Amino acid sequence: MRWSSVLVMAALVVTAVATRAAAAEKHVGMVTDVVGNRLTIEEMGPWRSPETVPVPRTFILTGSTTISRVQRTPEGSEGWAWNYVSRPATVSDIQPGDVVTVSVDPASRQSVALDVQALRPEREPFN
Repeated sequence: MRWSSVLVMAALVVTAVATRAAAAEKHVGMVTDVVGNRLTIEEMGPWRSPETVPVPRTFILTGSTTISRVQRTPEGSEGWAWNYVSRPATVSDIQPGDVVTVSVDPASRQSVALDVQALRPEREPFN
């Protein structure tokens, strides 16, 4: 009975570690440059003092990177009016000034983007 408990706990720990390793790391920032297959953003790093400034990060876009444009629409989605709707996009749709969420594999030594969601700031419809 005791060994079976130890085995169950070990299996849970291994499963938790594997699940955490598979989770994507997310970066949010404003696009400053898109050149070829490289996307550069400014991301606010950890807040250390009032002198904290955005940190530039560059990501590599590959053929398997999923790119989507996210925007609010009056009809919304999932039953919510003005909810965000995601539509497929291409690298040429990303422009400086867009706010993006970039997902990367934390186990990778390179910053290869798995997924990019781009939002173009617009005036809010109620203002």
